[in-house]
Amino acid sequence: MTRDEALALVEEIEGLTATARHDDERVKAGVRAIVTRLRDAPGEHAVIGSKLASIATWTDILFSPERRRIYGGDEEVTALLLHDCERLRDVIRAD
Repeated sequence: MTRDEALALVEEIEGLTATARHDDERVKAGVRAIVTRLRDAPGEHAVIGSKLASIATWTDILFSPERRRIYGGDEEVTALLLHDCERLRDVIRAD
């Protein structure tokens, strides 16, 4: 996977999580599939894997009303997930 392809996938995650309804299991599954695709890409290293694991966790929280409430609600959880996407993008660009 090229750097540009990886960055496009991160952008796709951001778009899905920032705009989708947080009760749409198809969106959650789509984000998880993108995370898996990035994780399975050749050349993936520990820092990227760590950020992807964090994104997967925040995605699970975002799409769970009970867990989302515990972590501060829609806006807070979305902001944390998007922050991890930004950090992942920085790591990919530095690679």
